[in-house]
Amino acid sequence: MGGLGSVSGPLQTLVAEVTSDKRVCVIGSTQPMRNHALDEAIRASGYRKAWIAEQLDVHPGTLTRWLADGFVPRRAQREALADLLGRPAAELWPHVLGHLTPRETEATSHAA
Repeated sequence: MGGLGSVSGPLQTLVAEVTSDKRVCVIGSTQPMRNHALDEAIRASGYRKAWIAEQLDVHPGTLTRWLADGFVPRRAQREALADLLGRPAAELWPHVLGHLTPRETEATSHAA
């Protein structure tokens, strides 16, 4: 498989995979939606969002996009944020289960 990508439009995002023979297969279409699991984990932590963004070395607006717009951080950022919040990354971003790091996959298998 080639890789995943997305094409954003004014109302939705198409998630697609480029196959090894350069064909694009649409996997799904998503409306931007709030990441409730991440939002709840942040609230439960008691940390301010600005402090979390500072710890992750990202702009506070980036954290807002991860929460409100359905953007998914890179794996290293997912792991760092999950560690900071004391939760498995797979719990915070379950929709990226097929694209987890070995560490995230292991945490998922132990949680089940």
